[in-house]
Amino acid sequence: MTATWTTPKTWTAAVLTSADMNTYVRNEFDYLKTNTAYGAAAALTVSGGIITKTQAYHKVEGESAAADDIDTISGGAEGEVLIIRPNGQAITLKDGTGNLDLNGDIILSSDDDHIALIYGSDSAWHPITAPRTTHTFLVNNFVCPAPGTDWTPELNGVTLGASLTSKKCWLPLNFLKLGDVIISYKIVGDVTEAAAATFDC
Repeated sequence: MTATWTTPKTWTAAVLTSADMNTYVRNEFDYLKTNTAYGAAAALTVSGGIITKTQAYHKVEGESAAADDIDTISGGAEGEVLIIRPNGQAITLKDGTGNLDLNGDIILSSDDDHIALIYGSDSAWHPITAPRTTHTFLVNNFVCPAPGTDWTPELNGVTLGASLTSKKCWLPLNFLKLGDVIISYKIVGDVTEAAAATFDC
């Protein structure tokens, strides 16, 4: 028998029949035994960095419909699980600011990004799964194929002589692991050029 979910019934002063027991009790237990279903995501809006959990699955919108941060999730009890996703704007869960213990900030940038959290005995939310943990790093380890005539290493990075074109250098990122994704980067330096300067990265 395939278990299916039936909308719960509000009981009045009526006789509980065997058919009702099968529909509203037996079948529901069978469904819960074979499925974990939280129903549709209920909408929440961040207010002052806080949201309040009212069910197990939420979609979260930033205050004033803008990207926003969450540092506190109210309404938790030990052992409860919460799944959240954004609702149109990027949402950042801030580690260690309120009651979130995440081992680093977590950015939910797309409505397809979900995170599952569990409420611990320390009265904090901890990640069960996370789509992405972001880290900022500074790299200055350029590899120059023809130093002295093309790009050349120096104390603050690399330098290139005037009026040179189609010159290459590499920046090894051998500390990245399989599955890591670079979501943004900045090249910092000084460029002086009478006509134009173009970087292809």
